[in-house]
Amino acid sequence: MFVTVRTAGIYGSTNGGATWGLRGSGTPTPYNFECIVVTSKGTLLAGTGQQDIWRSIDNGYVWKRVGTTDVSAQIYGLGVSPHGFLFAGTSKGVYRSEDDGLTWAHVSNWIDDGNHVHCITVLRNGYVVACASDGIYRSTDDGVSWTRVCSDIAPSSIVEDRLGNIYVGGIYVRSYQPCGVWGSLDTALTWKPMGTTLTDVSARPLGLDASGFVIVFVTDGGLFKTTDGGQEWSHITTSFGKSRVWTLVANGADSLIAGTDSGVHTSIDGGRTWKHNSVGLPWLTPTALEAQADGRILAGTDGCGVFASSNHGASWTLLGEGVPSDITTIKDFEAEGIFVGSESYGLYRSADGGESWASSDSGMELKQIRDLFRGSNGTLFAETGSRTFFSSTDGGRYWRPFTLGIADVRCIAFPSTDWLFIGTANGAYRSSNEGVDLERIDPPSWTSPFVLKIVVADADLVYASTSNNTMYRTRDMGNSWGSVYNQYGGSGQIATAAVDSAGEVALGLSSGVVALIRPSDSMFVPASNGLPKTTINDLVYSSDGFLYAATPLGVYRTRGLSATAIGPDPPHVTVMGLEQNYPNPFNPSTTIRYAVSDRSHVTLAVYNTLGQQVVILQNGEEQAGNHELQFDASELPTGVYFYRLRAGSYSETRKCLFLR
Repeated sequence: MFVTVRTAGIYGSTNGGATWGLRGSGTPTPYNFECIVVTSKGTLLAGTGQQDIWRSIDNGYVWKRVGTTDVSAQIYGLGVSPHGFLFAGTSKGVYRSEDDGLTWAHVSNWIDDGNHVHCITVLRNGYVVACASDGIYRSTDDGVSWTRVCSDIAPSSIVEDRLGNIYVGGIYVRSYQPCGVWGSLDTALTWKPMGTTLTDVSARPLGLDASGFVIVFVTDGGLFKTTDGGQEWSHITTSFGKSRVWTLVANGADSLIAGTDSGVHTSIDGGRTWKHNSVGLPWLTPTALEAQADGRILAGTDGCGVFASSNHGASWTLLGEGVPSDITTIKDFEAEGIFVGSESYGLYRSADGGESWASSDSGMELKQIRDLFRGSNGTLFAETGSRTFFSSTDGGRYWRPFTLGIADVRCIAFPSTDWLFIGTANGAYRSSNEGVDLERIDPPSWTSPFVLKIVVADADLVYASTSNNTMYRTRDMGNSWGSVYNQYGGSGQIATAAVDSAGEVALGLSSGVVALIRPSDSMFVPASNGLPKTTINDLVYSSDGFLYAATPLGVYRTRGLSATAIGPDPPHVTVMGLEQNYPNPFNPSTTIRYAVSDRSHVTLAVYNTLGQQVVILQNGEEQAGNHELQFDASELPTGVYFYRLRAGSYSETRKCLFLR
């Protein structure tokens, strides 16, 4: 099976969707893949939003761009005809291929530029149905001629059931309001609303179950199924709540696979129960991170909910329902529970480790949550839109406005139980009575009084960053300040910061750079090897010394400057093993971990697809225990590599993918 993941590429599964791996050597990443089909010859075709069609003849491992001279429009849908033709619905009408996708020709002069074909399908009898911005069109001669058969609605999805009934969902052409589900019982010639349950709602026909009956998704309403041509609809309970469903396919008797905003979900009992099966798949943008005391890492996302990992990010589990869709921050305040803030829906709290969530913003006038933190005395604070702050003294059950008595506040921090630090567009202030009385503490020597971020390393060390990329620090509660290296290893404003238990500070910049500094050092050093050049949404240190970064392209990790190898003797390992490298795919470096049961001569080497050795990572005696090495492929070409571990009589090989 294959899925297209927007901005992340094409993934395949050979075990029913239990695990997934990146496919697509030769395709640019990230890329906005919109659709994928298999032709009658077994060829894979994938359409993109960047005016490209990509083609693979080896199950998706190698792809080549095709149709570039003929197809110059965004590709929204692909269809396969029983007569050997291929069709592409695009932003400039319909294109057709007669040679298994190698070349394409425009076949829809009935559509003007800008009148997009949002979806396209080929019926069992060979008729082609194209759903455009101004209605539904049908061709009975493989795209040579077209007839507009409905001008009332503009569908965004279409499916044909086992009885030959056709279903679409979209909006009304003239009012731009949801039209519910419409259908045709005469091979797409005439159209009407289907039943009374799903009228005037936002609905997407998705696909068929194993019996050939249609299932649709209704926004904020779950899955519905019809077995009588659309007259009656029955509700199907799901485990993915209100996550938007983009596609659904049947995979054998009673087996369904749904692709949603929160990943892939599978059902083996006709949709009665569902399991989240997205191991190996990226999810939508990770926007917030939190490290729990037990070592578990939580990741809040934009549209996918909250995920948890207990193995350093090697795999992630989707937590309970009820969490908002656009998470901006996530904090575990232990006794008070886990809190998530959203961009539009306020504050939510979980008292059971993330299994269930409930609204927790009583008293807040604004629902736009920017940040959450706990004061030195246990009071909870929330920063909302327009730099407005609220506080709670009862564990987040009720919130009151936190008035600071100063204009244009940018940030606040509590370095001790006695002091509150305030950063504004006009300098830094401190207060010993929660903002009632203020004392300005930034010296005249500051080149910019615009304070963006205040970072508390410990009670004796506080950092303040300003709008001209300069960082200052104080060791005496703001009585005096000294500057530190002002570029942090790169340019860009500070987007986020984190502090570990040893006082090491990590800064995430809007340019994609992460910079680190020890308490004893005077300059920040870059630590961005392997990170994509994109915004750092959040940073968090785990209790075992790892630094995690949330980016629009996923979660990354590294070891901080303060990490050392000092500690208890490693436990005895009774089982040899070679783990899958992480991250994978990688650029340009990745971590390889392995276990050695007894002291032995260990060799770890990397080979290309021709079997040629390209680098030796380890060749010598090693003690029993767990080990890890870095493989840096910056001097090697993009592609697939194999790494092999030999220790005594033990040998194991794994595959990895290097993508620039």
